[in-house]
Amino acid sequence: MGFVIRFFKWLWSWRPFRRSRWTGIVVSDIPDRLKQYRVYLIWEDGQLWQVAMLCPCGCSAVIQLCVLPDSRPGWTVTMNSDRTVSLSPSVWRTTGCQSHFFLRSGRIDWCA
Repeated sequence: MGFVIRFFKWLWSWRPFRRSRWTGIVVSDIPDRLKQYRVYLIWEDGQLWQVAMLCPCGCSAVIQLCVLPDSRPGWTVTMNSDRTVSLSPSVWRTTGCQSHFFLRSGRIDWCA
């Protein structure tokens, strides 16, 4: 029985089965190389104005979203105490991979 328990613990810890959480990093400019599972919150003159991240589908496209209050289209971003990020409304790429997803508390929820 111990072998079965150890096997399932190993299986659960195996990277492809773990769902990593997307965490926020505050920066003043978009880095040259973005990292997976990171949401870059870009501030300028004391105001958050843009969010950048790699597409969660794995296509390596850079997604840049404007979060200024009066912009259209515009998103709102929330960073929780554990640094996980939520975006509202959903993100829908109209070119390339055409991914459509919500980012809620650091988790990607795919739209059908």
